[in-house]
Amino acid sequence: MDPVITAGVALLLGLGGGYAVRTWADRLRKAGVQKDVDVMLDQAKRDAENIIAQGRTSAKDIEQQAKDGLFQKREEFNKELQGVRNELKDQERRIEKREESLDQQQQALLKKEKIVDKIKKEAAERRDQYERRL
Repeated sequence: MDPVITAGVALLLGLGGGYAVRTWADRLRKAGVQKDVDVMLDQAKRDAENIIAQGRTSAKDIEQQAKDGLFQKREEFNKELQGVRNELKDQERRIEKREESLDQQQQALLKKEKIVDKIKKEAAERRDQYERRL
């Protein structure tokens, strides 16, 4: 065979083989890149799911803290309210005792007034009797 033809065939085979190898390498690179992209997408999905789960957990924690705070405030309010109620009851009892004491004092004063009136009346009657004798 002619060296030119052999060189031409070799050139064509070399070009064809180079193209085939390049295409094959591109496919491998593309597959590797696609695999990397898929891995990155999977990792991004897992990260997003973890972030969402953490957000939900944080939201639940915050909600529970708010409920606990509300419960604590309600308990404090109820204790304070009960203290005020007890204080009012004590004041009412003291007022009632004071009223009873005042009622007793008034009754005692009325008795004394009746006694004084009776003594005055008796004294007036004695004076009248004494004046009639004179």
